[in-house]
Formats: sequence, C-alpha cells, structure tokens
Amino acid sequence: DFKVNVLFVGDGEARKDLESLAQNLNLTDYCHFYGPCFTKEELEPLFTISSLCVSPGEVGLTAMSALSNGTPVLSHDDFNHQMPEYEAINPGFNGMLFKRNSISDLALKIQQWINDNRNTPEKIMRSNCQKIIKDKYNAEYQSELINNILLNDR
Repeated sequence: DFKVNVLFVGDGEARKDLESLAQNLNLTDYCHFYGPCFTKEELEPLFTISSLCVSPGEVGLTAMSALSNGTPVLSHDDFNHQMPEYEAINPGFNGMLFKRNSISDLALKIQQWINDNRNTPEKIMRSNCQKIIKDKYNAEYQSELINNILLNDR
C-alpha cells in the first residue's frame, strides 16, 4: 500500500463526489478539502506544504503558480488538450507527465515522483521548479521574443 495525503483546493462541482468517494473508500484521513482559494497570500502557503501539485486537466496558470512557489507539477501528456503552460514542465526535473485519462498511470507517476525525490533537498527542488520561471516566464524574456519576431518580420 502506498498512501499519500491529498489536499484538494477549490470548490468545483466534483467536490461533493470526491468527498463521498473518500468516505466510501475509508480515505478521509488522507483527503483534505480546503475549498476555494483566490489570493496569492492564501495560495502560497498551500504550495509550500505540498510535495507535488497534481493537475489532471488542463494545467494552465496552475503550473506557473506552483513552479513559481517551488512546487513541482504533474499533469497529463496529451498536448492537444493542454494549455501552453504545460511546456514549463520538464519531466524528472520540475515535474512529470502522465497518460491522459489513465488513473493507474496518474497513481504510478505520483508514487514514482515521491520515491525518486524523497531525498532531494527542498532547496534544490525549489530551485529546479523556479528555474524555468526565472529563465523563460518573465517580462524581459517574453519581450525579447516579441521583439525578435517583430524585427524578423521586416
């Protein structure tokens, strides 16, 4: 048995079903429902206490928020059903990808990430996650890309 604590953040239409499922599977001790969270000040501590941000759907800005806060990201691998931000995930370095719609692969990748990174110092993991944000997802880099496109179109 490989059990992890899961922190559900949000208050979508699936919450009631997830709470019932956790209860039916006797996993309420491992499942925590935080509810809606809209401010950076409220969200940052949630990332800080998390070993992995799991986003089974389109990852979008969740990836940017997690990585900025030093938390690795796990999302699905079907790039035709992803947001552009999925490109920030560097498998094995700052997160992982699982086979879309495969619960078994999702569970396997969570376990693999935790086992592979159990002894990685927190400072190194945070640095790995924040590197892509510092290198590519900042105003200076993005303006340089736009300028290069505009200058090359002349």
